[in-house]
Amino acid sequence: MLDNNYRKVDLLDENNNKVTFEHIITLEIEDKKYVVLHPLTKMEGVEEDEVIILRIDRDDDGQDIYSTIEDETELKLAYEKYIETTVS
Repeated sequence: MLDNNYRKVDLLDENNNKVTFEHIITLEIEDKKYVVLHPLTKMEGVEEDEVIILRIDRDDDGQDIYSTIEDETELKLAYEKYIETTVS
């Protein structure tokens, strides 16, 4: 169940379609930041109880951009930090 105070984030997918997410938490691990999002828009390959974890990078203008995490070790580390943070 969603809290009425959740923060919505709209992003564009690879096909330039708007996808709306609930912002769950922002994590900092060493010198990197990650955002954990829950899709409010149906996404192919993502179940209703799953989250998306993206790395927050900076573009050439210093603006935040969300990047897919390709490295399995990095993704696992971010997921473990998310579980540790939300369970305790």
